[in-house]
Amino acid sequence: MNEGCGVVAVASRNRAAESIYLALMALQHRGQEAAGIAVFDGEIKNYRVLGLIGEAFKDFDIEKIDGQVGIGHVYYSIKISTPENAQPTLLHTSAGDIAIAHNGIITNAENLKEELM
Repeated sequence: MNEGCGVVAVASRNRAAESIYLALMALQHRGQEAAGIAVFDGEIKNYRVLGLIGEAFKDFDIEKIDGQVGIGHVYYSIKISTPENAQPTLLHTSAGDIAIAHNGIITNAENLKEELM
């Protein structure tokens, strides 16, 4: 595999983080270097860690992360793995906070960031 990632979105009547976590476990083969979960519960809570899902989130109590909508990402690096490269990425804009996750390379990321800010 030359590149790949796994991205999931969940909207639920229950806590979304649990469903996102389980979906990321199923997508683990798409990325083993980092993982992240962002959920919305009045504000965006973003959790990004290096490593496999089970290991990376072992110190988090997933069942207690509130929020009924969220996104998750597993990362397969084509760059050096650092916590900054893990997704979802949280942007603070004049319109409010945005959490994004993607599969691929955004070549004009800085231009897009400036437009959103």
